[in-house]
Amino acid sequence: MSNLVALRTRVLQLLSDTAPATFTTGQVDEGIHRALDEYSQYNPMQGFALLELPGDGWEIALNGVSGLLRVMAVHWPYDSTLAEDAQHESLVSHWFLWWDDAQPIVTVVTSDGSMPEEDDEVRIWYEAAHTIDGLSTGTVTSLPDLHESLIVTGAAAFTAMSQAVAMMNDTAADMYSATLMATWGRAKEREFRQLLSKLAVQIGQSGQPRKAWTVDKWDRIY
Repeated sequence: MSNLVALRTRVLQLLSDTAPATFTTGQVDEGIHRALDEYSQYNPMQGFALLELPGDGWEIALNGVSGLLRVMAVHWPYDSTLAEDAQHESLVSHWFLWWDDAQPIVTVVTSDGSMPEEDDEVRIWYEAAHTIDGLSTGTVTSLPDLHESLIVTGAAAFTAMSQAVAMMNDTAADMYSATLMATWGRAKEREFRQLLSKLAVQIGQSGQPRKAWTVDKWDRIY
């Protein structure tokens, strides 16, 4: 697994600017960030969290789940002292995810109208954005090794287009060179998006597990 420095080096190699002389670190890092965000929409990181409720209520704060994109399943009541095959059936029939002041909250609807209470345990399955060690607040790289080249391609595209815009805003810059850079960046962007589309198809064909939920008005992800 590569960290930010290693990925940054690969992006600059693809851009033929290993010095670097043309692209700034900020441009490259932003390009990596944009590529990672798009990748996460196609192939998000999957995980689960066990929460102990601080109070009674149907609204459960998920601010401890970094980079949360969507909730896939909610199990309440849950007992971490029991084996999986001994767990009580979940009473959560529906849920919806929303944000309050940039903090994620999941509101649950129970089949019998009962309310989760203080100190109850709730287990959620979720999808979240991937991280890269050294990028923003990331401390680990969660990408599969085989997908790092995909991120490099997208990052190079976004970096090139960023520099092309900077050159076009500079009256002293060579507009022909700026146009060539923008054209190259657009071509790489198309390549990146095509690879993402192929990845989505491959994930679907492989039967990669996804926690499913009943299609219902309460299950919309906001």
